[in-house]
Amino acid sequence: PVENSSPGFLGGLKAGWKAFVASVNVLLVVIGWLLPFAVAVAIPVVLIIWLVRLRGRRRTVPPAA
Repeated sequence: PVENSSPGFLGGLKAGWKAFVASVNVLLVVIGWLLPFAVAVAIPVVLIIWLVRLRGRRRTVPPAA
């Protein structure tokens, strides 16, 4: 469809707003696409960090009196 674009300030403002909305839409689609992968990667990473910290606590030996 052909749009009537009005020249001038308001036409530029409308075009800028449409571009902004399109950019936000693309950003949301990309975030929605990446979210399942981020969760799938985050769960093992959190478990590994937790295990490393737990192992570090067990190795601390109290000083001899």
